[in-house]
Amino acid sequence: GKDSGLGGPGARFFIRRLRSGNVLLINHYRFHGRNNLTAMLSTDDGETYTHFLLLDGRDNVSYPDAVQDGDGYIYAVYDRDRRGDGEILLAKFTEDDVLCGKIRSPGGFLAQSVCRLR
Repeated sequence: GKDSGLGGPGARFFIRRLRSGNVLLINHYRFHGRNNLTAMLSTDDGETYTHFLLLDGRDNVSYPDAVQDGDGYIYAVYDRDRRGDGEILLAKFTEDDVLCGKIRSPGGFLAQSVCRLR
C-alpha cells in the first residue's frame, strides 16, 4: 500500500473494518502534537479518508481503541493527559455520524469522562 499522507504524532492509532465494509481510522488529524483525535472513514478500502468526526480537539489525547456493537454504534475509548489528570474518555457514535461530520445519532456523544486518576 501507499502512504496515506495523514501522518501522526508518534502515538498509537486504531484501525478496523466496520460491518459495512468501510474502514474506520481513529488518529490525530491536522494536529500539533497529540491533539485533534479524529474518527476518519474510508470508503475505498483505506486508500483515502474523506469523512471526519472530531472526537476531541484538546491537547494530550491519545491511545484510542474502539468496538462496533450489533446496532452499529461505535464506542471509542482514549486517554487524556496521562502524566497529569490521567483521564479516560468515551465517545459513542455511528458510521453515519462520521459521514455527516457531527453527532446526529440518538444517544451519541463525544468526550464523556469515565475515569480520572487525580
